[in-house]
Amino acid sequence: MLLEIRFRGIKLKNVFYGDPYISKDKSYDLIGAQVFTGRILEAEALTLCITDMDYRIIKETYRWESAEVLNCYKSRKGPLPQCIRDFIIEAYRYKTALKGLPGELNETLYNKSKNRINGIYGLMATNPIRQAIEYMAEDRDFHFDEHTTEAELFARCKKSYWLPYQFGIWTTANARFELFRCARLASHDREKSFLASHDREKSFHDFVYCDTDSVKYIGDVDFSEYNAEKIRLSTESGAYAVDAKGKTHYMGALERDGFYRDFKSAGPKKYAYIEETKTGPELHVTIAGVDKRKGAIELAKRGGLEALQDGFVFRDAGGLAARYNDFPEVEEIIKDGERIEITANIYLYQSEYTVGTLEEYKRIIRMSHILFDKILKEVYNEINGETAGN
Repeated sequence: MLLEIRFRGIKLKNVFYGDPYISKDKSYDLIGAQVFTGRILEAEALTLCITDMDYRIIKETYRWESAEVLNCYKSRKGPLPQCIRDFIIEAYRYKTALKGLPGELNETLYNKSKNRINGIYGLMATNPIRQAIEYMAEDRDFHFDEHTTEAELFARCKKSYWLPYQFGIWTTANARFELFRCARLASHDREKSFLASHDREKSFHDFVYCDTDSVKYIGDVDFSEYNAEKIRLSTESGAYAVDAKGKTHYMGALERDGFYRDFKSAGPKKYAYIEETKTGPELHVTIAGVDKRKGAIELAKRGGLEALQDGFVFRDAGGLAARYNDFPEVEEIIKDGERIEITANIYLYQSEYTVGTLEEYKRIIRMSHILFDKILKEVYNEINGETAGN
């Protein structure tokens, strides 16, 4: 199903849940919203266009006063065509067999296999209706084609795209739902009472962070039942592959990526961690816009994990940035006796990266502390047979 839906009085069921699902950027007609790193914690009203999979996640994590379905479309659900599945499985097997093999040729072939998988998704998820934009250099502005109707745009563009748009939409919708399932398994103890376990130190586990295809958590989480389901489905469909070491990998099954001794996040897509390896602890940096290898070296030189603070500047690992120079101030230069005309150009320069401000994190954490103190006070009063407060 595809739903356009208007929620009123919507808020998270559990204010401590670390992965609010509704995105501010995907919402419109937004009223009275409280936002955390681009996600909606609560709102007086908002409108969304969502799939049935999105609705299942929202229903699990939010409550609301009312919901009005403005538009609704439904279709029969089924697997992708067999020829597409065969192509994806073939590319997946090549990629898995080549991963980690030494040699430039193997690395090139591995990247080609990854590109084939990414490419077929691109054939599904590229918007078939593309608005024409004309750049007028003389007035330095963009002009949108406002006269062509959407139907005319579709008729013009449908000849150039390959696969149905909905293939791509529900591929990612199902992937988001599986990631949500894994995050909920990891955050299981958040749904229990504070007094549910008498041995919290040994049994406690909790969800910390997730990103597209990975879940990071504290403690020991049992994913065996989830993995058994995925291995069964992958075996039935042939969606598995053997790597260079003879290990079998199944699509959709979780694999332990490593143990982080320490983990620190500075916001979405910004984190660093120390991983225990056979050769000892290693510092890693994963920040969009920062070179991973150089970033780890630079952070280690400047204090390590503790140095990753609000306003930290990566000077060596910031990467290259591009600057567009459509109207050069210098029309020509003379170099080695040659006259060189300077036309519109793009030049690359070494850029710095400043870790974004954490004011939003700090504000939410302060709010959580106030609420947490309130909850503890209520629990304490209940234990002593007193009447709890509000």
